[in-house]
Amino acid sequence: MPLIEGRVGNLTKDLKEKLALTITKATVDTLAASFAAQLGYAGGAEEKIARKVIGKIAPNWVWVNIESFQPYIAGSAAGNVLGGRFDVVLLENALEEKYQDDLTEAVAKAARSILAANNGTPVPLAIALITGNVDMSVPGSPDSLLQAEGVHKFLRGEINKALAQEGTSWQQKLECARAEADRARRQYDAVDPENRLVARELERQWEGRLTHLRSLEDEYGCFQREQSRRQPPQLSSTGGFMSRITVGQENSTAIDLYYEDHGTGKPVILLHGWPLSGAFWEKQVAALLAGGHRVITYDRRGFGQSSKPAVGYDYNTLVEDLHKIVLQLDLRDLTLVGYSMGGGEVAHYLGTYGSERVRKAVFMSAIPPFLLKTSDNPTGLEESAFEGIKNAITTDRLGFLSNFLANFYNVDVLGGNRVSDQVVQHSWNVAAAASAKGTLDCVSAWYTDFRKDLSGINIPTLIIHGDNDRIVPINITGALTHELVKGSKFVVIKDAPHGLNWTHAEEVNKALLDFLST
Repeated sequence: MPLIEGRVGNLTKDLKEKLALTITKATVDTLAASFAAQLGYAGGAEEKIARKVIGKIAPNWVWVNIESFQPYIAGSAAGNVLGGRFDVVLLENALEEKYQDDLTEAVAKAARSILAANNGTPVPLAIALITGNVDMSVPGSPDSLLQAEGVHKFLRGEINKALAQEGTSWQQKLECARAEADRARRQYDAVDPENRLVARELERQWEGRLTHLRSLEDEYGCFQREQSRRQPPQLSSTGGFMSRITVGQENSTAIDLYYEDHGTGKPVILLHGWPLSGAFWEKQVAALLAGGHRVITYDRRGFGQSSKPAVGYDYNTLVEDLHKIVLQLDLRDLTLVGYSMGGGEVAHYLGTYGSERVRKAVFMSAIPPFLLKTSDNPTGLEESAFEGIKNAITTDRLGFLSNFLANFYNVDVLGGNRVSDQVVQHSWNVAAAASAKGTLDCVSAWYTDFRKDLSGINIPTLIIHGDNDRIVPINITGALTHELVKGSKFVVIKDAPHGLNWTHAEEVNKALLDFLST
């Protein structure tokens, strides 16, 4: 090979012939496949990406000074030989021992000659023999000498970067496909129904865009499931599996959502309220599992055990996070249960992605349809109310949370009876540990108008609300949602506060299980 001859000019003719037979594209592919398997990227799109990354960067990963390189070459048995920027040479078990020794000596001589030609000044040499005990430096980190596992760590980092880029690319494809489908739907909605030929053509285009979107979503779901399988599941405190799903990237940090997946049967996703976590569903998880359901809870970005980025607390992003969970777990025929702020996610999810995978919806103490007072929503709250909450959070978030939770559970009425001091304290601990930025930014999301999302819901829907809710009063939320969602069932829990799924868990669980069983 020209590369080897240019670097090492004293190879024997016999050895050159052996190398010419050994250094092939198939050899490069074999090396890439071997490392991909060692690193846990086996099968599907992930393996293709891993092999591509390894095949591209492997020729560059070993750059050592000849000064430190030479003694290792002279004393090491030939292992994997990586040559130059463009060729990867796999010689492990590919050359007879005699030729391995010849190559070792040839490269050692080349190293010494190049060192001498540069008056003893160390220079990079792009040929290395790699065994488990050979020290190496990674490009960009010349002072960092690594063992063989260091190479694995470096490769894994590069592959994960490529996978993150692939995930971003998928998201962009999906955004474009959704925009095209939405545009086609608007064109269809705007056409005069009397113009049947045009209407039929626009309907056909809309259906085609939707089919393309669903196909992309299924492919992206497969891609995400492959990533999830690489992370060994752990057992949660209740014995089910828990894990994390990557939904984005902020600078150098992945945005991961912590979730738990318990039981069998038809799936139910529980979306918690602000500013708590999936642990808030403790009493509902137990009841649903006993009722024969598969139960998935997850912590919204910024809360609980999920990542706490500085971005993404709008409902468009939040429902995209939810959709990535649905796709990665490949959930179908599921029920979405949204509590408080989570009710907004249920509404906007159905308005954005439709009900293809969703069989039922539940709104519990939920903020829809529209909290903000406007000319066409006279019963809403003044914007100053939200600004007051933001100011209180900015001034003294922890003090604000104490007052908020007192009204959350109506402690002055129900404390010591339906809710203990310890429950309130635990809720404060969870809320205090949430992202300060996320806690603040979510308040702006409460301005979202869900009326259009709700009016399009075409699946069985249950609305549960307490008639003594001080956080989101029933008359401007649950009652109006019931009017907007055709055929919905409305269950009012007498004397229940906002945190009714704890204080009135028996009544809530009965309503929920009855609804799911029909």
